[in-house]
Amino acid sequence: MLELAGSARTDALAALLSQGDPAALAPSLAILGDRSAWAAARLALLPSIAHAPLGPDFLPFLTQLYSSGEASDRRAAISGLIQGGAWALSLLAKALDDPDLGVRHLAVFALGRVTHQPAWSGPPYAPGRRGPDPFVQHEATYIAYWRQWLAQHPQP
Repeated sequence: MLELAGSARTDALAALLSQGDPAALAPSLAILGDRSAWAAARLALLPSIAHAPLGPDFLPFLTQLYSSGEASDRRAAISGLIQGGAWALSLLAKALDDPDLGVRHLAVFALGRVTHQPAWSGPPYAPGRRGPDPFVQHEATYIAYWRQWLAQHPQP
């Protein structure tokens, strides 16, 4: 795959990421570590992360992506954890304190999915929702619940 150039390489990588294919990990980390390469590829790669069945091998990539100054990068990183397991909890806990409402909302949603507690996952993330946002109305309750739950269920 590394022999492919430009958009063909990005498209192939997006396809691998969307499937949670471990072959996407090293090239994804390499692109993420190169600012110009990431700037060129991010719009194609971010959507492929959102619902991908990423496993624990992807945690270093998602952690690095979460450290971005761009809220859309951090949202994608947390979205990549929605189908995760216990390995995702430490990054999800950190995201509860993110300055971006969308990241916090996705973290609450992901925690509900990962821990099989749908009653505490909040409404699905829907940017641009019309009318009062039910997550915003109850955000403090969700965040407090997850902070307490995480404190009672420490991760190694």
